[in-house]
Amino acid sequence: MMSRVIKQLHAWIIAPELEVILHPSRRRLQFTGIFSCIGHLIFWWLWVYVVPQPFEDWQARLFVASTSLGLIFWRKDKVWNSPGMQKYFSLTCWLQFPVFFVWMYLMNDSSAMWMASVAVMIVMYYQFTDWRLASLGLAAGVAVAIILAMNLRDTLPSIPIDHWIVFAFASGCALLFALSSANLRRERLRNSLQVIGIMAHELRTPLATLALIAQAIRGESTAVDAQHAKRLDELATRMDALTRMINHHIDLQMTNARSHYLPSHCELISAHQLVHQVIEDYPFGSRREAQCLQLVLHADFWFHGSARQFKQVLNNLLKNALYSLKSAQSRYDKGDLRVEIGARDGRGRIQVKDRGVGIDAGQLKLIFEPFYSTANETGHGLGLAFCKQVVEAAQGTIVVVSEPAMGATFTLQMTCQKPATENHPTDHEVSPLSPA
Repeated sequence: MMSRVIKQLHAWIIAPELEVILHPSRRRLQFTGIFSCIGHLIFWWLWVYVVPQPFEDWQARLFVASTSLGLIFWRKDKVWNSPGMQKYFSLTCWLQFPVFFVWMYLMNDSSAMWMASVAVMIVMYYQFTDWRLASLGLAAGVAVAIILAMNLRDTLPSIPIDHWIVFAFASGCALLFALSSANLRRERLRNSLQVIGIMAHELRTPLATLALIAQAIRGESTAVDAQHAKRLDELATRMDALTRMINHHIDLQMTNARSHYLPSHCELISAHQLVHQVIEDYPFGSRREAQCLQLVLHADFWFHGSARQFKQVLNNLLKNALYSLKSAQSRYDKGDLRVEIGARDGRGRIQVKDRGVGIDAGQLKLIFEPFYSTANETGHGLGLAFCKQVVEAAQGTIVVVSEPAMGATFTLQMTCQKPATENHPTDHEVSPLSPA
C-alpha cells in the first residue's frame, strides 16, 4: 500500500517535466511584462491618491516593475523559451508575486485590501508557472518578505484568523486549478502521441508489404538472364532503401513529437562509437550519398547523456545536411558531407559540415525555435529545436555557422568525462573514414 502511494506521488510530483513557463509564447511574455510595468504605476497611484493605504513605497514599486523589462525587450535573436529566459521569468515572478505582495501586506498592518490582493496573487502565481515551482516559491517568498519587513518594523502585525482562512482557500483553489491544468496538458500530449503511434503503425504495414515485394523481386532475379537480374536487384535494393528511409523518418517524427517530454539520462557515451553507429545505421538514399560522407576522428571523448536521444540528434543533422546537398544539386563528391570528432581543454566537439545551399543570416537566428523550418514544403520545424533541447539537457551547446551557397557547420560541444575503461584510447591521428 505504501509503495503504491509513493509510486503515485512520484508520478504526480517528480516524473512530470517541469513547466517553468506555462503556455509560453513571445507575445504572452511581452504582454505580461507590459501589464506588470503599467499595473505597478496604476496601483501606486490608486493606493496613494484614490484609496490611501498606510504604507506605499514608490522606489520599491519602481524596482519591482523594472524586473519586467526583460520580458518586454528580450532580444528577438534569443529563443523566448530558452533556459536563460526560464530562469529570468522564474525570478521575476517570485519577486513580483510572493515577495512583494506579502511584504506590502505586512507593511500595511495586515489590511483587508492587501489581504484580498495577496489572495489574488496566490491564484495568479499558480497560473504563470509550474505548481511545484509556485509552491516552493510561495514558501520562500513569504520567508523573505518576513525578513524584509522585520528590518523595517519593530514588530510584525498580527494576522486575523479570517485572513488565514482566505489565504488557505486561495492556495487550495490555485493548487486544484494548477493540478487540473497540468493533468489536462499531459492528457492532450498522451492523446497526441497515441494518434501519432497509430498513424505510424498504419504506415508501417504497407512498408512491410513493400519490403516483402522487394524480397520477391530479388528472388525472381535468379530465374532471368544476367542483365535483367541486375536491374531487378537494383530495383529491390532501391525499394529496401526507401523502406528503411521512411521507417527512419517515422521514428524521427515520433521522437520529435516527444521533444517536450524528454526524461533525463546520464549514460556515459563514446562520441566515436555514437557517430560510427549512426552512420552505419543511417538509411542513405543511394550509394553516392553514403560515399560523400567523410568521418574524421581527431580524438575520441566521452560525455554524459542519452545515447538514444543523441542518435536522433545526429540523424537530424545528417538528414538536414543531405537535404541541403540535394537542394544545391550536389554530385555527392567525397567530403561534401563531413563529420569531425575532437576534444581539447576538457571540451569534446562533434561537427557536421556540408557543402550545401547554406543558411542566410536572418534564418540563422531562428532555426532552433520550434515550428520554424527553412524547408517550407517539407519541414516540420521541430528537428533542430529537439536537437537543442537534448544537447542543453546534457549540459552541452549546439551552434551553427553558415553562409548562403557555402554550406553549414553544426557544432556540438560537450563536457568530457573519464572513459569507461582506463585502457580506452582517446587520441588518434587524423584519419578519413568512409561508411561505404
